[in-house]
Amino acid sequence: MEKINAYEEYMSVIRKVFSGKRFYTNNLMPAQEIKEKIENGQVYCIEEEWGAWILVDEETYYTAAIYLICGKGFRKPEGVKKPIITELVGTRTKYCEELENVFCEMGFQPHARNLEMTSGVNDMEKAFRAAESGKKFFSRHGFVFHKMSELKEETFIKVWKIWLDTIDNFAIRTFTPEEYQRMVRNDRGVFVTDSSGEVAGAGCYSKEGVISYAHHIAVSKRYNGIGLGGVIMNECASKAFQSGTEKYVIWIADDNEESISMQKSISVFTGKYSKQFILQGEEEK
Repeated sequence: MEKINAYEEYMSVIRKVFSGKRFYTNNLMPAQEIKEKIENGQVYCIEEEWGAWILVDEETYYTAAIYLICGKGFRKPEGVKKPIITELVGTRTKYCEELENVFCEMGFQPHARNLEMTSGVNDMEKAFRAAESGKKFFSRHGFVFHKMSELKEETFIKVWKIWLDTIDNFAIRTFTPEEYQRMVRNDRGVFVTDSSGEVAGAGCYSKEGVISYAHHIAVSKRYNGIGLGGVIMNECASKAFQSGTEKYVIWIADDNEESISMQKSISVFTGKYSKQFILQGEEEK
């Protein structure tokens, strides 16, 4: 496994695989994101005659940023000590299911399945009304909704703790200082405090052109079941649309019935296959 030290090294692997006329990936990171990961020394490559795996080091595990096939067959990455998380995402359900069998043969185990939901500019007004109604209700009970641009370092630590306590750790990519600063600078999200000033919940989103993606929407366990998470979801969507978003995408675990029910008011299912797999590190077997 070799560290990728420059974006051009990364692109040379991509070009080489494309030249093999066979290509598969569904985890292709945006160029700016992969550049930042490379600059932070997080990106590694396992390259063989059949293709390549590109892995992003997330401290306690790796994310398979890309898996590429340029020859016959498809092999699991060898000599990796930490767990690897990868995903299958696509509209060609039958093909994804076939590849799922290949992953399982390599030793990957199903970890989670997500449902993709989207809303468009026609849903902007619904998202705004739902967010405003929810904020008024919770404000009467002492909750305060804050702009993400108001998030200070000491408060971010409390928000991060809620995310770690309530979200699957493998679903959280490690925040770099640059990502944290960009989130605050661009005001992409919201956090909520209760009447005592403690953080009750938070959510944020990323924006790529006219498409925004919801991330890290979670509520403190003591406030589960009161609808606060749904208001945070709607507020993030509303803010995204007001900033020029034309399509808002959110993934929800297929067993999270409460969040699915709340999101149905402004979103529709895309039917896209989305499943996460984990391969345990060799030292952990």
